[in-house]
Amino acid sequence: MQGFVLDGHALHVKFAGGRAENEPKDKVDAKSMSTKMIVKNVPFEATKKHIRELFGVHGHLKSICLPKKFDSRSRGLAFLEFLTRHEAENAYATLRRTHLLVRHMVLEWAAEVEQDIEVLRKKAGVG
Repeated sequence: MQGFVLDGHALHVKFAGGRAENEPKDKVDAKSMSTKMIVKNVPFEATKKHIRELFGVHGHLKSICLPKKFDSRSRGLAFLEFLTRHEAENAYATLRRTHLLVRHMVLEWAAEVEQDIEVLRKKAGVG
């Protein structure tokens, strides 16, 4: 089907992948400077115990946070923090295409929060 003309348009066929072909590997690895990650699409019935059993195999978890709605139902995401960056990278590489309780979880690196008060004030437009 490569190059086949359909309604005056040539088709370009390629395999779908996790990373674009022209995106350098360094760019993906640069995101992993943090020990924190966000897990999206967590099953609503999942508990901290489920998360700890799944991710704890790949490294020591410093903290797990499963935010809840005002009515105590899960929001469907989790915030994880590992002890070391190496453990976080290991868990990310191994579990980024995994399922928990029949739901495909989406892993993302959490952005590091800036600790400098002057930078935060400039961003907020104060002083």
